[in-house]
Amino acid sequence: MRQSSGAYTYHCGIGLHDFQSWLSYYEIIANTLVNLFNPQLVLDIGCAFGWLVYAFEKLGVKAYGVDISKDSLSKSPYEVRRRLFRVNIECESLPFPNNYFDLETCTFVLEHLSSYDFAISEIARTLRPEGHLFISIPSPATDIINKILNYYFLSRLRHASSQEKFALHVSVYPKAFWIKAFKLKGFRYIGDFPRSQLIKAYQIKYNTQRQEMFKRFDHEYFITKLKWLTVRSPFIGFYHRLTSYLLFKRAF
Repeated sequence: MRQSSGAYTYHCGIGLHDFQSWLSYYEIIANTLVNLFNPQLVLDIGCAFGWLVYAFEKLGVKAYGVDISKDSLSKSPYEVRRRLFRVNIECESLPFPNNYFDLETCTFVLEHLSSYDFAISEIARTLRPEGHLFISIPSPATDIINKILNYYFLSRLRHASSQEKFALHVSVYPKAFWIKAFKLKGFRYIGDFPRSQLIKAYQIKYNTQRQEMFKRFDHEYFITKLKWLTVRSPFIGFYHRLTSYLLFKRAF
């Protein structure tokens, strides 16, 4: 899995100081998934700082997370840190038994894997029969948009490396490709995550980030990030229509 926590932070336009904005986003994601599937036990694959795990916990749903970045996990909310584990999903087995979880989430992770077959097999192994899976992945079109925007704005940050200016995406394929890949592992595609909730989640996140910008004294970061948000916000609906947010049920 070719991704560092630093690259993740700047590629996604986030930082630890943006915790509240991302928590607001993930609270809507978690609440929507709970309303759809009523899970009792959840696993977030590629959990980064543990925002989604924390959001599920706030709803009273027991959740776990795994991520490759030791640094990200060490900076996660204290309340959930004991249930976060360092795992390279590309080649390491998940530290959970077979048929364990009701729901698994894997948001913007698969595109970072050189080989995704083992990861999908592990998701299938640990998800119970009839359990649900939510994944999000950029399309080839959104990947190009991201790279252009990130390079244009991040090139103005002196502390952003060349690696951070480009999205480290090595497996970017259209929606139909991923539906077929998961079908081969026993998953049935059941539809997309509700778009209205996605738009709401991103609008709240961007609005909160704008407010947080005014609390910072890093002038360079402030100007660059504010421009990034201003350019991207009007295109939220269009951008996320091109991005795949897929729901699956484990068929066998």
